[in-house]
Amino acid sequence: MSTITLNDGRLVEVTVSGPENGFPLIYHSMTPGAGLAPRGIEREAHARGLRVVSYARPGYGGSSRAPGRSVADAANDTEEIMDRLGLSQTVMVGLSGGGPHALAAAQAMPERVAAVLTIAGVGPSDQPDLDFQAGRGEASRQQWELAFAGEGALRPALESMAAALGAAGRDVLGEAVRSMLSPADQSAFEGELGEDMIDAFQGGLASGIDGWLDDLLAFSRPWGFTPKDIRVPVFVWQGDEDLLVPGPHGQWLAKHIPGAIFGFRPNEGHVSVLKHTERMFDELTSVL
Repeated sequence: MSTITLNDGRLVEVTVSGPENGFPLIYHSMTPGAGLAPRGIEREAHARGLRVVSYARPGYGGSSRAPGRSVADAANDTEEIMDRLGLSQTVMVGLSGGGPHALAAAQAMPERVAAVLTIAGVGPSDQPDLDFQAGRGEASRQQWELAFAGEGALRPALESMAAALGAAGRDVLGEAVRSMLSPADQSAFEGELGEDMIDAFQGGLASGIDGWLDDLLAFSRPWGFTPKDIRVPVFVWQGDEDLLVPGPHGQWLAKHIPGAIFGFRPNEGHVSVLKHTERMFDELTSVL
């Protein structure tokens, strides 16, 4: 793990793993998330000779906050990370809340992004043909209602939740996360996938709730770019039993991103869809 200083003086925490001369993959983490890729994603990437670059978005981990950031702002940070690391081209993977940020970079840098994989990626909240709240579990719905109400309503709720979960330990945190998942996800949550999700959650909140807060606020506003303008290969994977990012989000993305390949999986949820990571990476690397 290392820290990069961006042009505006902000710090960004970066982790690199895999073959030293491997083709780069930039991983955009879940919300909330520490910026570390799940082990299953790393394994599939490394097995295909990809070098994984994971970074913590502003406000997470050791990355400086950027109040008021938009989803589109991720493109600038990603480009600076690539420049600092000497990466001329990359593929990108975005999980859950990382999905829109990966798409933002692809739209802004078509000459430098060879392809994008979004897994259970969030759709835009301002589009009339996407019911953003439809199909959500109650806890997720309530969180988004607070996000749409603004920082004044959202911050105290997140701070209270983070304090309670942080004091409770991993077992209680795991039960709290599990309670928000569909039956398909609850079974998949056992073992490595569940451990990685808890680690991402804990790591993402280790320095406070600012990254989580700013992610949710950015998703509650226009993204700052138009998905129909993306001109690189995009692979959209989504389960139909996802209570955190419901199936219509993936359907909307696949419909509105030109040429997107839709990997829709019945009987899979937010976590369990990751059982298909091998197939996802077969698709992603087919364009290289």
